[in-house]
Amino acid sequence: MKFFYGVLFAFVAVATAENPACPANYWTNPDGAALLCGCCAQGAPCDTKTGMCSGGCIPGYTGADCTEPTCNDVTCDESAGLCYGPNQCVCAKNYAQNENDGGCHSMRISGLKGAFSALAILITAITICGTIQHQRMKGRTVE
Repeated sequence: MKFFYGVLFAFVAVATAENPACPANYWTNPDGAALLCGCCAQGAPCDTKTGMCSGGCIPGYTGADCTEPTCNDVTCDESAGLCYGPNQCVCAKNYAQNENDGGCHSMRISGLKGAFSALAILITAITICGTIQHQRMKGRTVE
């Protein structure tokens, strides 16, 4: 799970680095590592010691350090996927991206629908063939 959150943080860093409203500013953590600031409002730099944005965040980001994207317009919950950019989801295993709203939907449900449809068609075909065979054999003796 730590690996997944690391990848998620990398996506946030890439998304913020490519966002023209979010200039590449850095802050230094207590270990001395330079980290990318979040998306502070009006392109303001974050605090160089804490990474916090004193003036708030640009639309699409939240949190004290403006690194948490918001997904208000898509279905991106913890069971189906994670929000990695403003209204952008990364889907979990066995989920696929919705074409309509950009959220995630379960492929298992679609697979089960297909399996039950195939089973119903197979049962219907066997029943029809059995009925036809029974009608043809009616009155005949089996040798």
